[in-house]
Amino acid sequence: MTAPPLPNIRKKLLSRFFELTSEAVSIHAVDGTYLEQNKVHEALFGFSDAELAGQTAAMHLGERQERRIRAATLEHSSHRGELRSRTRDGRELTLDASCFVIRDETGEAVCLLSIARDVTQQRQLASLLGSVTDTGRTTLPELLEHLSRTLGVSFAFVAEGPPGATRIVAVHSPTQPNRPCLAAMAEGLPVFIDPHRGCGLHGSCEVTSCLTFPLQGEKQGVIGVLGVGQELDTEQIEHFLPLIALFSERAASEVLRLRSLSTVRRLTADLDAANKELQRLNEADSLTGVLNHRGLREALASTLHEALGAGHEVCAVLLDCDDFKPINDSLGPAVGDIILEEIAHRLSSVARSSDLVARVGGDEFLVVLPNTDLQTASIISERLRLEIAAYPIMCYGDFIQVTVSAGLVSVPSQTSTVEEILAAATGALTGSKTQGKNRTSSSEWPVVRVTDKPSATAWQGFRASEVTELLLGERSIRSVFQAIVRISDEQNVGHEVLSRGPIGLFENPNDFFRLNLAHNLLTVVDLKCLRASVEHATSENARVHVNVFPSTLLATPESRLLEFFGDTPQRFVVEISEQQFLGDPRKLRPATEALKAAGVRIAIDDVGFGRSSLETLIFLEPDVVKLDRSVVAGISKDRTKERLLRRMVKSIRALGAEFVAEGVEDRADLHILKEEGVEYGQGFLWGRPSSVIPRVS
Repeated sequence: MTAPPLPNIRKKLLSRFFELTSEAVSIHAVDGTYLEQNKVHEALFGFSDAELAGQTAAMHLGERQERRIRAATLEHSSHRGELRSRTRDGRELTLDASCFVIRDETGEAVCLLSIARDVTQQRQLASLLGSVTDTGRTTLPELLEHLSRTLGVSFAFVAEGPPGATRIVAVHSPTQPNRPCLAAMAEGLPVFIDPHRGCGLHGSCEVTSCLTFPLQGEKQGVIGVLGVGQELDTEQIEHFLPLIALFSERAASEVLRLRSLSTVRRLTADLDAANKELQRLNEADSLTGVLNHRGLREALASTLHEALGAGHEVCAVLLDCDDFKPINDSLGPAVGDIILEEIAHRLSSVARSSDLVARVGGDEFLVVLPNTDLQTASIISERLRLEIAAYPIMCYGDFIQVTVSAGLVSVPSQTSTVEEILAAATGALTGSKTQGKNRTSSSEWPVVRVTDKPSATAWQGFRASEVTELLLGERSIRSVFQAIVRISDEQNVGHEVLSRGPIGLFENPNDFFRLNLAHNLLTVVDLKCLRASVEHATSENARVHVNVFPSTLLATPESRLLEFFGDTPQRFVVEISEQQFLGDPRKLRPATEALKAAGVRIAIDDVGFGRSSLETLIFLEPDVVKLDRSVVAGISKDRTKERLLRRMVKSIRALGAEFVAEGVEDRADLHILKEEGVEYGQGFLWGRPSSVIPRVS
């Protein structure tokens, strides 16, 4: 049998469906000839692939029924109904069957997909229930005998015996000839069954469980349901209980209980499915269906942890649609959406099951390739590029040729965020664009050098490659240190590590980080600053304050954040600037709670800088509050500012945090801070930031 000529993505989906489904699935040519069947179909009907070759379903459905179903399917694109069929050995089946037309890109029918479920047993039980409820047509022994044949379950009339045991006086079993215990029961021998020890008649008893239901009305005795060779399963019990309930009140009560449990299970399954669908929608791009930025961030954390933790390489490909803006502007956003959907579709069809495909920008896609070296990744990257350029995309009857440029990078072991990968891949992508587009450029992770004094040109005029060198080079970051002083005795207890840009135009931290933000490199560079700051923590006795942007806390997995602080996290205080909070501060709580649980203390910086920070303080519960220099400097000369400071300290004191006052430059100001019980201070009074780490007193 030959598989149908389907597009790659449909082949992949059908193959996966064949493996996972519990129903009988087959694919037929438009003329009805068998092309393929799954294992369930082969087991149900008993025909091998060789026997089905060149045949149609008429061999088990009959020619008339097969032609009728195929014609209805081709006319309406699908058909569903209950069918009568036969297996290879002549056994009759009742099937709940559906048939669908699969079409190619032009809408032409390629093949037919058939899905069948065996409902023979359910229909037999329904018929039996009807005959039982029709008075006089079926007796209890006849019912048990029929159930025994239909379900393969052993039933017995039993009489109560000693506590914990049951005496069998009659038996109906489909396996009776091969079971010595059941044969003895059928002959009327008294056999006692203990569910924990067997029957005692033979050394190894085949009866492993026994459910009993007392009969009601004038009938005497008990119905016993025996598990022979294996325990009774829930599905078997749910099949026979409704019938036995006609004769036993206990069985009727059990039916109600099982139906309630079944309803709970169904509702729970529906709720789980709804939650999974909500999670999928939350992590998927609404237009293309691939991962969005949030979904990629969640999936990337586990992917990098598993791959890099096992010593495997990880690569990433950033793809950008060439000349997408002119297409979108001239043909409209609706056409642009179709193009983006098709690009995502083609990328997904080529990507492996372990790869992550995500839309990370308007017309940019990122494919993460775990357990892949750079050479193999370059081959995959070319496959992705060629798949998109292979044939035009049809939009409203017109064909549009689309190409992409790709940037390929190898991801180093220190990487933990999407932003870091994008920053590295952007440089390689830029190379593809400048070399003529519709190509793949590969580069190692940027390790570049900058001069001591960069050109005094405005940063807006820098080329992308110059910006990358400036921000990610070996000497792009410098660290300076400022002492933290205990106000009560003016002794040094630690220091804050402050990051500066390269000497020259962008040395000022505000200019340096503004440049990073403009080029979407803020998180990458901030993590680089954090790593450098922690490396400078040489003294075990000193408290070390390091700075982290709120956006970095949101973008970086908590496990990755903790790795920066090594084996002595209790030495560090992470300062989060209150000026930089955007939106709900509660979103930072998972990250701050994880850091605090590991021993890292949290400080809210710049408190009092022109806005209320009470909400932030309440939600994040910091260990340290740093008073901004705007509310500290000059308090001895300004009574209004002094009153403001005293009220602020009194209000925040209830949170249990300790204070660090910034911008202390005057001893008169220091005296007021000491009166208010402010524990620590920083400022020019004890020295300016220096490249030398202050000694702890």
